[in-house]
Amino acid sequence: LFNLPGSSAQSNTFKFLVKHGIRVNPPHPHLYNELLSLFLCLSCPIFPLLIKFFHCHFFLMVLKHNLSFTFLESDFNWCIIVTIIADLRSIVLLGVCLVFTLVIFTIVLGLLVSFFLLDCVIVFFWDCVHLAVLFHILCFLWSLLLLFFFFSRELFVSHGRRQEVNMDVKLKAINYLQVANTSAKTLQLVPSSSGKLSKVVVGDLDGVVTCFGVKKRSAVIAFQTIGGPAIERTEMIKDRIFIASGVEVHGYSKKGKNFFTITTHMTEPIKSMCVKDNHIQVAGEYVYTHYIDNKDTYSYMSQSVIRDMASLFVPKRAQATSGKQKRVHEMVLLACADSMLRLLQGGEVMHFIDVESPPNVVIAVHDPVTNHPGLAVVGMENGNFSLIQLARDECEVVWTSSNSTQQPAITSLCAFDATGSGTPDIVVGRRNGAVEVYTFDDDGDIFLFEEPNLVYQTNMGSAITSMVSGCVSYKEFPEIVVCTFAGHIVGLHTNPKLLANASSDSSNVQYNETVTQLKNEITALEKELQALPFELEKLQQHTLPDLRYSCKFEFLESQSCNLLAIESEVSLDFLMIQSEIPLDLLDVEESTAIACFSAQPHDSSSKVVATYSFGESETNFNVRIRSIEGQGGVINVFIVPQLQGQGASVAHKHTLSVHALGMHRRTREPVDMGSLSNRVTISGSFSISKAYHWLGTALPELTSKLHSDEPAEFLFKSALIGTYLHCQISSGEIVARSDNLSSITIVKDCIASAATKENTQIDIDEDMDPESCVLVLHRIIPVLEDCVDLNKKVEMLHTLKEIEAQEGTTSALSEEYADVIEHGDELVREFESQPFHLQRLFGIVTDLFIDKSKAMGINGKPHLKVLMGVLSEHDFDELIPFFLQDEPLGEVDV
Repeated sequence: LFNLPGSSAQSNTFKFLVKHGIRVNPPHPHLYNELLSLFLCLSCPIFPLLIKFFHCHFFLMVLKHNLSFTFLESDFNWCIIVTIIADLRSIVLLGVCLVFTLVIFTIVLGLLVSFFLLDCVIVFFWDCVHLAVLFHILCFLWSLLLLFFFFSRELFVSHGRRQEVNMDVKLKAINYLQVANTSAKTLQLVPSSSGKLSKVVVGDLDGVVTCFGVKKRSAVIAFQTIGGPAIERTEMIKDRIFIASGVEVHGYSKKGKNFFTITTHMTEPIKSMCVKDNHIQVAGEYVYTHYIDNKDTYSYMSQSVIRDMASLFVPKRAQATSGKQKRVHEMVLLACADSMLRLLQGGEVMHFIDVESPPNVVIAVHDPVTNHPGLAVVGMENGNFSLIQLARDECEVVWTSSNSTQQPAITSLCAFDATGSGTPDIVVGRRNGAVEVYTFDDDGDIFLFEEPNLVYQTNMGSAITSMVSGCVSYKEFPEIVVCTFAGHIVGLHTNPKLLANASSDSSNVQYNETVTQLKNEITALEKELQALPFELEKLQQHTLPDLRYSCKFEFLESQSCNLLAIESEVSLDFLMIQSEIPLDLLDVEESTAIACFSAQPHDSSSKVVATYSFGESETNFNVRIRSIEGQGGVINVFIVPQLQGQGASVAHKHTLSVHALGMHRRTREPVDMGSLSNRVTISGSFSISKAYHWLGTALPELTSKLHSDEPAEFLFKSALIGTYLHCQISSGEIVARSDNLSSITIVKDCIASAATKENTQIDIDEDMDPESCVLVLHRIIPVLEDCVDLNKKVEMLHTLKEIEAQEGTTSALSEEYADVIEHGDELVREFESQPFHLQRLFGIVTDLFIDKSKAMGINGKPHLKVLMGVLSEHDFDELIPFFLQDEPLGEVDV
């Protein structure tokens, strides 16, 4: 089967073959392998003849192993060999192979005719058995010839496609340079026009552009600019460097000369940038602008924060024919905080693409096997990444990675062939400093697999901001160059000599040279420091240092809580968290900070005050925060760094907002509006922007301002129990609908409170359905049962381990109890990760009962004692009958 480039059935053919168990052998970049594959494909009619007269099963196994072909018939009477031709060079090779195959067929046919004539001559002298013997000898020689081709492919082709595949990836990390703190996508490679090694260029938050090469695994500075405004992006056009700083874009040559500067008309600092030819595309938090020949040509204002962007060529159709494959359009893909990708052409949105979590980074990828345009990989906050197929007429998510536990957010992505398969592997950088390499089985097309597999993992100790791949230290072995938030630039090498000779003499010599060089640099710096003692003391007395740190507050949907992640440029001394609302502060496994909680008076405005102290050289802090649904407020974080030579410590304050419905997240799932039986309508003399602001006090993932006066609607889903909340706003009216009576009540209270503070008169019209509580209870009860079951298992774990220690075995225990002991560590970790989860669920049930009682016009607080008795006894089957009573019994004074 020959599938020429651009065939409209190309992608469908791949999926059809894999679905029916046929392994596809993509074209090999080496000439010899393509000739051999095509020759065997065209000469397949002679295989049944050889196999029929020469039963050599070993020959078949070698053929199948080396060429990855699949025989469809068990008796081998005929076979189908699948070969994919994916470039024009293969078409030329096809013609060469046709001529070569015709010559082989002519020779074989001539030999067969010669044997037939020979049989006619000697039939009177010899028995026909001799002719059969001669024919078998000929088949044996022909089989030896084919076997020579197969083994020569393995022996003489050292860079073959399958020879290079190494699923056990090992990389050697080498530190290159230390710069100031860096932002995302500020690291690039400067290619050499003369075929030499590439150089590395990086821009930091001090506004310094540093370009260096690598010689003997040590960095050699090529040029370095003076400081300025923080650099947010770095892009390359051939060997020209472009950086975005503030609202300006600067261009530098490979020698460091500033040859280009443009001041954009942006009203906000540039956060993302793409540069191609005479096109400059920049984006701030909300505004995207496209400059052509330095002229403001297109612009777009997003409804959500733009976190990243990528420029790529997109075909007109997802599966274009060969005649229309070249008709591609250059577009830009915006990754926005509302869990949506926006595909733009000019200033017009062509497609909205939903992803499962807010995207942090997006890159364009190229697969040389299929040569598909319009491929992008998106890294998200929940730790997963997706492959997106983009086209002008339609877009789709091809696959999404998945993890059993939620991983830290992805902050950087890179496409790099680490396994040598010919298919680009996905390199992932995470907020916790992890660098992971994901690859695809059987060197396949990235379209054929639902998700890649993890084959390599390491940790840099700081959040990953940028990653690029190329030949920096060795021409033959590309590497991954990684940059962290702390400014460490590290190379991950694929050179096997570095791995095999890590302890060789040459490595020791290089190590000694590096140590000597570092000692000389330290001596020079100490002399400079001793020469300026008075100036240093004067600066310390009259200036306060400005701490640069990264603070992220993201939602962990799988654990129904928020993660506070802080990384500082200097070591932390201590950190204090003060909150005006009740909170649960849950440690993470990798945290080493020591916590101290201060008891607060009942009438104090501060509900939680916690102090965390740190050891030496700790720059990272992570803590999980779980709030109570319905209570929103402010969290103040005070960061105190370790300062050398300072008489007093300086605290840096960072404020975080917690929404009343913080466990709700925006969704675009189809929902039956008829099931949202609870409704509240708020009307009055207010604008749509004010209505949007009021709604944002209760719900997350709403931007600080609305960029349109058109009516808007939003759909939210509870991450804890899966209920829905639909909100529609227009000028003078807010309509909210939900299947959860508590959610609709919280929205009403938040909007009423905000309107009261602004002295705005509003009218509230309610239409509540008390019977909807039954549907909510059906969602909560399974969660309650799982939580109670976990608590019981953890409580009995200690007793069961004592029985195991006394008996020496678990054979005397039931299968259920033995399973508890076997998974004891996992159960304890799960319990410690959410110690107050059961109490939070009890609170949701009691709030639901109070809201249901209000909707019925009765006071539900006197009946809470009976409800708490039902919950404490874990008699959850009685919850629904209790809620359905018009007048619950068991009144108590409150």
